[in-house]
Amino acid sequence: MKIGCCAAKSQLTRQGGSFTTADITSRLSWYIDVGVDFLELGVNWLAALEDRDLRSLVEALTASPLSVPACNLFLPGSMAIIGPNRDMAEIRRYLSHALARVEQLACPCVVFGSGGVRRFPDDYPADLAWRELKEFCLAAADEAARRRITIALEPLRYKECNVINSVATGYAYVDVIAHPHFRLLADTYHMEEIGEPLSVLTTIYPHLYHMHTADTGRVPPGQGNYPHAELFSVLKKVGYDKNISIECRWQDFDKELPPAIAHLKKAYASAT
Repeated sequence: MKIGCCAAKSQLTRQGGSFTTADITSRLSWYIDVGVDFLELGVNWLAALEDRDLRSLVEALTASPLSVPACNLFLPGSMAIIGPNRDMAEIRRYLSHALARVEQLACPCVVFGSGGVRRFPDDYPADLAWRELKEFCLAAADEAARRRITIALEPLRYKECNVINSVATGYAYVDVIAHPHFRLLADTYHMEEIGEPLSVLTTIYPHLYHMHTADTGRVPPGQGNYPHAELFSVLKKVGYDKNISIECRWQDFDKELPPAIAHLKKAYASAT
């Protein structure tokens, strides 16, 4: 299993650095030195990059052993995919542009969390909201498939979204969409927040394509009491050997990331 982390644009250069191939390359070397196996970047900021900045990023990644096997932050918060203000033509334009950017990074997975955008509007007919969500998911999966990308649905805790909160529900919804490029993500933080047990992973693993983790309270791994060794034991038993990204709240990214990676690798090694 490879262990990586979600990284913002500002975390791809050292403080005060510029978004050039040289500065990004130097920063990627630092990630490798501290034990990071891969990076997970944000679709919404990739979509907004200036062309020259995207070229710099692609050049640095092409020359680096560090890959980007997943991207998160799929949709901008201003986009409406459900409700009276949605515009499918605008949505399709965004999907084409954003996923083309992801494709340039040779990234095979895009995480669909986007809780605020996915939320069903108050007093909006539920049956219509479900139809519109399905239409979006199919459109996203179709566009992703053309670019050899898979969409990974991320169930979110109740405080962040009012639909598809549990991994078990997400598993069922993947069956509803029934598209080979629409799969499932499990985030241990959201699972813990809603009281979903790790044992559910033994049921949903056939659709499991990517994972996120943090420690209890969304602090960096190793700073709380989350049972990562138990998590890895379950994942080993079901044969999950793909990727897991740290997605948490950092106070001091450069200081906290190395021990967080070390904690997860130690927990994985100790898991039976």
